[in-house]
Amino acid sequence: MFAVFTVTPSISPDVTGVSVRAKVDTTVVGSATSLKLSGTVIEDSTNTDGDVDGIGGGSAVPNSNGVIAFDGVTNDRRTLKWKYSLNGTAWTRAYDADVKMYFTDATPLEANVYDLALEKAFGYVDGDADIQGEINTGMDGDITYDPSEAHKHDLDLFTTGEGQCCCHAIVFTQLCRTVGVDAATEYVWGGHAADYVCWFWWQDNPPAGPSVSDYYCSFQLDKPIHDDAGADPHFTLHAESLSGGTYYDSSYGTTSLPGTHELAPAHPVGNPAATVRTGGGFPPSNQCDTDWECAHY
Repeated sequence: MFAVFTVTPSISPDVTGVSVRAKVDTTVVGSATSLKLSGTVIEDSTNTDGDVDGIGGGSAVPNSNGVIAFDGVTNDRRTLKWKYSLNGTAWTRAYDADVKMYFTDATPLEANVYDLALEKAFGYVDGDADIQGEINTGMDGDITYDPSEAHKHDLDLFTTGEGQCCCHAIVFTQLCRTVGVDAATEYVWGGHAADYVCWFWWQDNPPAGPSVSDYYCSFQLDKPIHDDAGADPHFTLHAESLSGGTYYDSSYGTTSLPGTHELAPAHPVGNPAATVRTGGGFPPSNQCDTDWECAHY
């Protein structure tokens, strides 16, 4: 963790060899050494940006129990009692801070942990043991699924309140990893091999240019009407998240890979019929235009 310390009155010249520590009740939960008192702040000796980074190395927070907790549910507001020392032996009270603590399932796996991601994940989970399941259904209830919506940048999904499947999947993955649960975004499509996507026509008068995907698809999903998505939609791809061996579809709030009504049949030149394929990126390296027209064409 990091902390900002304001010193009054201003100190000059700098005082080096300063240490700080934090306690919850009588337990030291973090400390930092080799700091300096400079002007009106205590800061790192080398990274002089006005705060103290890397405060850690203490014992577990008392009564954290290793479970996810949210504000007002299971004792997650604690008082941090801060002290500082000029010699590492004699400690002087600095201040007491009432803080919100998040007890994650394990060390966060995301390189950057954002307050909004923590708040959303903890709000959905609310102490439940089924972390992925609660995030999955929570996101489905919170965010409108709209396949036609432009792609959002990660947590912007919560600002607009609607997004396409890949936005749901990417954010689901981010929330899980933020609380220490491993997850990966998986793309789903129709192809006759793992490195192929097989296209077919599902509407007539296909145009040239960017809107061709409105007429071109790789499968028709077996899905009910949901939010702004029609029943049994034709898609180029769909996106879900894989965690703990289970596929989570936070666009629909369901689990498992989607069922299909249509996939491209065997190609006249010899390629076999398409099946459901998955991978960590889209599109795959090869594309096959079957030139097949489905029954909706």
